[in-house]
Amino acid sequence: MTAAFAFVAGLAWNQAIQHAVTELLGPDNSLMGEFIYAIVITIIAVIAVVIIGRAMGRLGVKFKRPL
Repeated sequence: MTAAFAFVAGLAWNQAIQHAVTELLGPDNSLMGEFIYAIVITIIAVIAVVIIGRAMGRLGVKFKRPL
């Protein structure tokens, strides 16, 4: 259930960021807009992973490293 809500929230952010990039660059700069969009999404994903990792570390959760 949580994953479903996270997926819907991710789709909403997807549309919001795409619309913001289109508004900033205009519809003619679609290639540049896609690169900016990809960079923004990557930055957001990295920040989210770091925050989640720190929170899990504070809770004492240990992760096994793959061989």
